Amino acid sequence: MVLHQVFNSPFNSAELQRFCEHAQEHDALLLLQDAVYALNHPLFSSLLTQQKTIYILANDLLARGLVCHVTQVKVISDQQWLALCVESSKVISWT
Repeated sequence: MVLHQVFNSPFNSAELQRFCEHAQEHDALLLLQDAVYALNHPLFSSLLTQQKTIYILANDLLARGLVCHVTQVKVISDQQWLALCVESSKVISWT
């Protein structure tokens, strides 16, 4: 599995769109920093239909006063993020 890390808000950046264009079937997505605002972006709905594994860093949600109510999204801790990076065959950061 390839882990794709997106850092910037889809309202200000095309990173999330580029992920959608390049991701393979078993790749996973991790939303970090301002990318957590993707929860409120129209592109996010299409991500959920692609059957991708989607993670969001809990501290970044908390820092922005957001809560994730989407059951298909896994909210993870910093320690789980590290484990996810180690378990992945490759990590790609979209910046």
